[in-house]
Parts: sequence; C-alpha cells; structure tokens
Amino acid sequence: MAPIHIVRPENILKRAEDLIAVDQNEAALETLYNFITSKRTRGVQPSELEPIAFLFIELGIKQRDGKIIKDGLHQYKRNVQANEYGLQSVEAVVKKFIELAELRLTEAQEKANEIAKENEKTSESTSGYKLGDLDGFEIGVSPEDILMSSVSTEDSRDRSDREIVSPWLKFLWEAYRTVLDIMRNNSKLQIIYSQVVYKAFNFCIKYERKTEFRRLCELLRTHLQTSGQKQQPYNTFNKQQTQLFAIDLSDAETLQNHLDVRFQQLNVSVKLELWQESFKSVEDVHTLLTLSKRQPKPSVMVNYYENVAKIFSVSGNNLFHAAAKQKYFNLFSQSPIATVDELKKSASIHLLSALSISNADSNESANDSFSSSNNLSGNEDYRRRQSNRLASLLNLIKVPTRDSILRQIVDKNVLKISDNYLTELYHLLEEDLNPLTFASKTVEIFEEISKVEEYQIYIESLIEIILTKLFKKISEIYESVKLDYLIKLSTFSD
Repeated sequence: MAPIHIVRPENILKRAEDLIAVDQNEAALETLYNFITSKRTRGVQPSELEPIAFLFIELGIKQRDGKIIKDGLHQYKRNVQANEYGLQSVEAVVKKFIELAELRLTEAQEKANEIAKENEKTSESTSGYKLGDLDGFEIGVSPEDILMSSVSTEDSRDRSDREIVSPWLKFLWEAYRTVLDIMRNNSKLQIIYSQVVYKAFNFCIKYERKTEFRRLCELLRTHLQTSGQKQQPYNTFNKQQTQLFAIDLSDAETLQNHLDVRFQQLNVSVKLELWQESFKSVEDVHTLLTLSKRQPKPSVMVNYYENVAKIFSVSGNNLFHAAAKQKYFNLFSQSPIATVDELKKSASIHLLSALSISNADSNESANDSFSSSNNLSGNEDYRRRQSNRLASLLNLIKVPTRDSILRQIVDKNVLKISDNYLTELYHLLEEDLNPLTFASKTVEIFEEISKVEEYQIYIESLIEIILTKLFKKISEIYESVKLDYLIKLSTFSD
C-alpha cells in the first residue's frame, strides 16, 4: 500500500506566497482553497491553519470573490471544529473577514470622495448615488454601464459611488450574511454571532438599507426557529459536538443574549421607521420574554415600552398607545436618575395620551374583552383576539379601557406631577364639562399645548373627543340649537 502523501501547511503557504509574488493571485487563491477544504486538514492544528486561512481571506477579498470565501469558511469550520481550539480559530478568521471587508468599503468611499472632489467644479450636486436592492445588484460594470456613463448627465459623485462604492457595499452585506450563517446555532459562537448582528444593524442604519434590514430580521428569526431542531453532524469527528454546542434557550445567559439582540432590532426598526417590522420585533421580544426566567433590566423595558408606544401611535391605536405610555411612565418614575422636569414631561404625555382615547375605541375593546366567544361573530371574535394579543405584548392581564387608564392616573397622583394646564384640561373635560364656558376656558390651554412638540401629535384626537363630548352634552341641554351658536360653543382654538 502506497504511503499517504502529507502536505505540510507551511509548504502550502510558501507556494501561495510565491504565486502572489509573480502576480498569480487566482492560482494562489485556488491553492489555498483546495488545502482548506481538504479532509486531510482535520488532523492539522488550528494554529497551523490560521495563517493559511488569513491569507485565503485576504486574497478572496482582493479578488472580491464572496462565493469561494463562503464555501471555504464553511469547510474550514467543519474541518477544525472537532479540535479543542477549533472554534476559537473560526472566530478569529471570521473577525478578520469582516474587518477587512469593512476596511475595503471605507477605502472605496474615500477614493470615491477624492474622485468626486477632483471632478466637481462646485460643491453642489452632492446628493449621492442611492443603490437599489443589494441582493439583486450584480458586482462589476457591464459594457452597457460604460456606454451609458459616457452620455449620462448624473453628477460625478453619483457616478463614482455607483462604480466604486456600490460593489463593496454589496460585498460587505454578503459578508455579514455569510458569517451569520456560519456562526448560527452554536452556543460557543453566540458572542461573535451577536457582534456581527450589531454590525449588520449599524450597516442598515448608516446606509439606510431598509430592504436588507427586513431580510436580516427574517434571517435571525429563521436561525432562532431552527436552533432547537436536531442537526445532523458533519462527520464522525463531531457527533458529540453537535449536541454539545446546541443552542439552549432555557439557559439564562443564552436567552438574555437573544433578548439583547431583539431589543436592538426593535430600536433599529423604529429608527428606520419600518413599523410593520417594528411590530414583528415586538412580538419577537415578547416571545423571548415569556421564556425568560428573570426580568430584564428596568432601563431596557423603559426603552421597549417607548418604542411600542411609537408603533401604536403610527398605527393610530390611541388606546394601546396610552397603555404603553402608562407602562413607560410607571417604570420611568422609579428611575433614580430621572429629573423633576423629565418626570413632569413624561406624566404630561401620559395624561394627554389617555385623554386622547376615544370612547368608541375603549368601549369596543372592553366589549371584545368581556363578551363570551360563543356569542361573537367572526369579525368580533377577531377583534377580541387582536385586543388580547396586543394586551399581552404590554404584559397586561386584560385589555385596558379609557376609564381604567384615567382611574390609575388619578390613583397614582399623575395629575399632581403633570403640567398645570393639562391637569386643568382634565378637570374641565372629565369632571365638570360645561359646554357654555368650555371654549373660553380652554383657549389658553390649547395655545400652551401647541407650543410643545411632543404634545402636538395628540391635538387632532383630543379635538375629536372634545367635540363629541360637547355635542352630546349640548344635546342633553337643548332640543334645538342654531348652527352659528353651536359653532361658537365648539370653537375653542384657532
């Protein structure tokens, strides 16, 4: 039997360096790839393989060949993960990959800026090229692109961004996805996994990549869903490792790590104003909270309720917006670092949000909550289930109502903390509504409300509720009323 020919790592590294020296980068990349993906490397120590993997990454990025890097990294992980220090080596290699990819994008941006400055005669026309879907973008410049650029009227910055920056933007995005796919569902790689997720989040914010952010969120959900599924081991070397490195959501530290990622996901979705994705992120957080055995930090939950309140505000759900503001204020008021002015502003917003709840929405939610499901029509049953679902996202036992929220405001002395003119509005509207004098007494109140930016979003809903209450009260006093007089009674703001 012929002896097995063993290729030493240092010989492969020397051969690749020699090829690079004579400008044979593709051949060097192929040489390194063949060695990294060979089964014979499973017996080699990761410390000996790392220099080869690093050079492989550098050449792959230089050639901008994401496919060969992706396949090579997957094979590298398979071959070394059975070793005691194998996963540490994988972590070091993927860190190098992300670091170099980010560096290339930064260099491309600097180069594009330099070209634009040289070509621009004035400092105007710097809108910047907006790249479309990164997943549908093809790296490289076609003959058609060159022909169009010669007759294009786009400014030099747009053209340089499209030709220089866009390919590296696409490459870095694919690098994030590649690394996340390699790191997924491995408890020993959860820290680096989370770090790359945060980098991808920042990428989406910095470059306003809304489509990519949605896909990233779906990718994270898929990874979480498959984390509990049994996976087939790659080979006989790592049958035990498959179970040893499995994600265990019952572990407090692991669950907290996933929660932190989802809280940041919620923050980013709100910043990008992706409200449907924000709501999905709220559901992701709530699902993990139900599994958690320990309560998250109050500061984290304050941020959570603030974002949930924004989502309900955009969707026009005043009832649950007010309920979220109530949860936010209850936690924020316990903060030792909250100032008197901050508490006053928070209490005032809490009061305004409650006053802006329409009786129709509140009564409908109450009926949906307390009616028997056997007596409900299809639409009513759907609304009841939706209301209960939204209440659970706020950790509420039952669906709130306008009366229940206002009652808690009174019981917890929120009125004493709020702005005086808002407290006065509460008394005029809820306790002593006089349609004959209401308009004259609230002119100055609405002038004060309109001066505060955070209060302005409640004006429209507040006016609608006030008019409804006024007309109802006037109908109890008069059998008939002239239109001019009715307009006079209901005109309380410019």
